Parts: sequence; structure tokens; C-alpha cells
Amino acid sequence: MAEKPWSRNMAELGRGYEEGGLNSHPYRQGRKEGINIWETNTSKMMIKEVYYQKIRKNTLMLAAVLSVLFKPARSDLPFDKTVCSPPKISALSPLPALGDVYSASIRWTSQLDKSIYDVRDDYDRRRGQAALTINMPRLPAAAKMIYDLKLGSISVIDDVTQRDCTVQQPDASFHTYNELPFLAGLTGLTNNMESARDLQYLGETTLNDVDTDHYSACLYDYVTNTTMLFDIYYIGRLGTASLTWQLPHVPKMDRSLPYIIKLHAKRGQHGKLQEFKVTGTVGKFDVNPAFEDTTFLPPPGTWCEGLPLTTTPDLPASFSLLAEMVHLDASKVSYQQIFFNAKRKLVRRDWKEISVDSTTVDSGPPYTSIYDFNNGVKYNIDRHLQSCDRVSPITENNEFAEPVPQKRISPHEFRLAKSDLFFRTRNARVQVVGQRTLRGVTTDVYIGQYPDPNTHRNFTIQWFFSKAHWQVYSGALIESGALMRMEVYEEGIEENWEGEEEDDDDEEEEEEEEQEETEEGSEQEVAEE
Repeated sequence: MAEKPWSRNMAELGRGYEEGGLNSHPYRQGRKEGINIWETNTSKMMIKEVYYQKIRKNTLMLAAVLSVLFKPARSDLPFDKTVCSPPKISALSPLPALGDVYSASIRWTSQLDKSIYDVRDDYDRRRGQAALTINMPRLPAAAKMIYDLKLGSISVIDDVTQRDCTVQQPDASFHTYNELPFLAGLTGLTNNMESARDLQYLGETTLNDVDTDHYSACLYDYVTNTTMLFDIYYIGRLGTASLTWQLPHVPKMDRSLPYIIKLHAKRGQHGKLQEFKVTGTVGKFDVNPAFEDTTFLPPPGTWCEGLPLTTTPDLPASFSLLAEMVHLDASKVSYQQIFFNAKRKLVRRDWKEISVDSTTVDSGPPYTSIYDFNNGVKYNIDRHLQSCDRVSPITENNEFAEPVPQKRISPHEFRLAKSDLFFRTRNARVQVVGQRTLRGVTTDVYIGQYPDPNTHRNFTIQWFFSKAHWQVYSGALIESGALMRMEVYEEGIEENWEGEEEDDDDEEEEEEEEQEETEEGSEQEVAEE
């Protein structure tokens, strides 16, 4: 058979288990080759053939759907099927369902590289999200894969301590991290096994003195010349042998769950036949988990290029807030309060000057700064001495002024900026990445990139808006979709903003009434080094 033009590339990408072990894997060499995607057709047709196809950014995508066999790449050895010979009599049996919501912890022991991998598999079909968190040897931090089950996209974060994310949008359901067949979600693995033509129930088996129900299926990867036998041992109330075994975190005892997963594989590479085994032990399977807020979210301040863009809900024209600024280098925290009145064109800022030098503990007096955009002036009031500084003109670089003057009454007057500039939604590229609970309020999490023309760089911002079923009472208004929190990630400083937003005065009819909308919320501005 003629070699496909992409076969050699795929074979190169598939050498995670060569003689050098995982240390020779592209990830260990600092390269990001993407992820493998194994997909088997779940239709009523008998699967005949599946092969990989290379697409942009080294993403691997399943192309044809007919056997759990993959197109062969050039190999010095014939394909070895001895670990996974098809049964003489097929005994097809569906695997026990895992459920629509679960959280599982699996410890994988790899014989090949003498390594242990800890994986947490979180799945919520109702929310439409899933996540795989992987702790690997010799790496400083965990890797994470976030699945959008509705859009079919996957956000891959190789290091959760770094703000680096790639998005894959394959049309498949079984995704492995770094081309390792066992680093995958349980739902994808069991779906893949159910689609195999030789899935079978092998009866009752005692494993570690536990009565289990044994299922197996053969999967073939002709790209890496690998035969894989997956064995899953189930325990729980719906099993046969495992009927009397009860599980924690399963209150109704209404299902069977994976207990042990074994992978036995053979691979022919460079004239040598390599055999290896991997065992996964499910240490915890919770069918009613209380997911943490961060489970299905990328690390704070992480922009995942490739997710669909959207816009944030409307923002109030006038507001007040309390800002908490955390100076990471100096280990200091300061506060300031802002009152922003769009109708009166006045801004008040209460603040206290502190030294960001970590060796200095002194701070300045408390100040109140007034920005009068009616007259184009600003001045500071020392609240300790009850004195006022000299009045000075507002310039276009002022944080509350429009960057380009649009109207001038005097040479020094600039127009008061709108709230979308202050909250950095103007010209920002925005995505919705999930939800989070703040002070007991369920919020939608938006993340965006905001261009700052003054510094000629982008900032990453997160906004948290209350979900539609929440009613927020602010002044005389009752709102839904109110801004509850804001985080701005920039270098050197972390700021947490909280406070209530105020009503506008009466002015112009309906348009002005919309600008009078106020929000009770908190805003956090975070800037890490």
C-alpha cells in the first residue's frame, strides 16, 4: 500500500513510547505538538477504518470513520496483534454508564518509563463542560485540558502556572494529552471502547480481593504501529459479580463504576518490538461532586486564542467602587474608593499614598482627588490637614478622560470618559469561559484582551456578571447581568476592587435613564509578574 503523504509526519509525532521513553517525547523537548484525537463512529454502521490527518498547528484530527484501525506508517516490523487477538465469538455488551456528572481521580502507573501520573477527570454534561487535570513527573506544574462539550473545542494548558493556552477544535470525542493513550477522560475512553467491534464482557473476576465485572476491547493504532488491549474492571450495584460491593460518593448505589483500568500494548519501532503495560486505579469517583469554581476555568489571566468572541453585558454610566490594590513585590495592600458621576461630569477618588518599596513602612496622608470635567480641572484635598492643593488642568492622559479630546470649552477641558473605557470593555476582544460563584452569587466569567495605546501592549481582563436569574438591587433599579467583579492582569501589581455603584441624576428621558443604571459589584484588578 502506498504511503500517505502525511504518514511519516504522523509517525514522527507518535513516538511518545520509543526507546528513549517519555523523556524523548516532543513535550519534554519543549515543543507543543498538540494532542491526539481518537474517534470511533458511534453510528449503527460497523466500524471499518479510522485514520489520522494532519491539520494546522500540529493538531491531529480524525478523518475517516469506518474500524478502530489506523492507516499504517512505514515500519521495519509487521503489525503485531498478539496482545489483542479478536475473540472467536463476539460477546458485545454495553459498558455501564458513567453518568452525566462526575469527578474521578485516577492514578496511572506506566511500566515503560517507571512513572506515575495523577489525573483528575471532571465531567458535567448539564453544564456542557469537562476538564482533565494531569500531574506528571519531572514537571513543575499540572497540565490541563478544558472541553467545551457544546462547541466541541478544547483549551490545552501545558502549565497551569503560565498564561499560555492553545485551542483545538477537532470533530471528535476521545482526546489524549501529548499522544499518550491513557491520558484521556473516562467518558472518551469508554465511548471509544464501546465503538470497538470486539468489545466483550468477560465475566466475573476477583481483583485485589474485590469482586469485579471485567470488560475488554481492542484498539489498533497503525500510525504508531501499536496494538492496545484495554481492560476495565467495574464494581457497583448494577454489576453481576460486584453487586454486593458498595461505593463511597454514590448515595443511591445506582450504578457500576470503573475500579481498575489496564492497558497492554505492543509497538514495533525501528526494527524492535516494544511491549509495555499501564495500569490506572480509580481512587475516587464522585457522582454528585461539588465542583470548585476553577475546575472548568483556565488559570486566571489566561487568554485562549481561538475561542468564539462575544460582548459583555451593558455597563452602568455612573458607579462607585472600592478598589483593593495588592503590590506583589512590596507585599503591601492599599485601598481607594471611586465615585463616578457621568451626568454631573464629576469624579471623586479617595486614596492614600504608600511606598511600594518593601523596606519602607511609612505612608502618606489620606487624599481626596476631585476631577471636574465641567471646568476641566482637578485638585487634591489632604483630609488629614484639611488643606487643598493648587488646581491644575485635566490632561488627555488622565485615567478618567477620553484619550482623544472630542469637545473643548477651554484649552484644558477634556470630555469625561464613558464607563466602557474605565472598565476596559471598549475595543476589547471578549470570550465567555465559564461560570464562578462570588459571595454566593453565580456569575458568568468573561475574559478579554484590552489594548492599551499608552503602553503599547495588551492586558488580560476578566469580568464577572451575575447570571440572568439573579436580581441585583442598586439604588432605585433592579438589574440582572450586573457587574460583580473585575480582574485586570498586568505586570507588577494586583488590584482587587469592590463596591456599590450609584444612580445617575435625572436628565434626558429614556437614553439617560439607561445610563442611570447602577450595579452593586466588586472589581478586582490583578497584575502579576
